[in-house]
Amino acid sequence: MSDVYNLFEDIIEVDIEQNIIEDCIKDYYSNTEFRTASMQKADPNVHIDYFTSLVSKVTSSDVSFCSGNYYKHTLPYMPHTDYKEQLNNSINFVIPLSIKGDASLIIFDQLWSGNSVTWDMNLPIPEHKTNKNTKGSPIDYDIKYTTGKPFQEDIHQKYLSFFKLEDLKGLSANIFNFVPSKGVIFDNRKIHCTSHERWEKLGLSLRFKYAED
Repeated sequence: MSDVYNLFEDIIEVDIEQNIIEDCIKDYYSNTEFRTASMQKADPNVHIDYFTSLVSKVTSSDVSFCSGNYYKHTLPYMPHTDYKEQLNNSINFVIPLSIKGDASLIIFDQLWSGNSVTWDMNLPIPEHKTNKNTKGSPIDYDIKYTTGKPFQEDIHQKYLSFFKLEDLKGLSANIFNFVPSKGVIFDNRKIHCTSHERWEKLGLSLRFKYAED
């Protein structure tokens, strides 16, 4: 039994219909302006009901859509969380739309139960407007479910070599290749980031809350 309120413990990969992917790509490119130069974000306008029904099915719960955005970028995401206490938006649905190169979504088993943060991993990174920049690595903070063990060296070398191995101590990782038609549903209080391969990717990130909250 988890000591975290309404924790969705599983990380579930789901199939997305190809016509849905194509509609989302068209929706993204119908925009003429984007938020932030590095992420080129835009609001989604199609198939929210479809995605909501998938999340409800996977979580076996009534959920409601809170927020979301398209994003297109070439720089990796740092380890971060997305939960907002005022929204109670604890469920993430990450939907890959297109990819040039190879990229992976890294979802750690460890969890930060507070409001969203981005760890700088002791690197000089730009200030984030949404997820507050936080000095150091997750292990420097009161995160839940740490292993107490060194991070897996093979995963570090293949996906996260930009970080110091010691800054990943206590974490354990789940790897999901960024593949259009394969979405991932998980609790967004779980720490997550992207891999460090060379790529350009377009995706859709949606956030949901349990309907009773």
